[in-house]
Amino acid sequence: MLRANLSNTDFNINELAEVLNMSRSLVYKKVKMLTGLSPVEYVRSLRMQEAAKLLRTHQYKIFEVVYMVGFSDLKYFRKCFAKEFGMSPSEYIKQVESQNQ
Repeated sequence: MLRANLSNTDFNINELAEVLNMSRSLVYKKVKMLTGLSPVEYVRSLRMQEAAKLLRTHQYKIFEVVYMVGFSDLKYFRKCFAKEFGMSPSEYIKQVESQNQ
């Protein structure tokens, strides 16, 4: 369910709660208990993991990946990516390339 909606910029926790037939507060408690992250942080982390996977394939440009994982703002994507991986998307690509050589 979550992975299927990663590219949907409008996907939010209210929709997740509705699909799971749970209240928003119960979804928050369950996700927090299982992952240590809030639902919003968890979804963002999933999006970042998917972005990293897509960037490793070298099939897409960064701006394409941004939209493929549900972001609409490149600057915000870069900020989130750097927070998740400790480097910018372009630095990540360079690191992956150097490891593959």
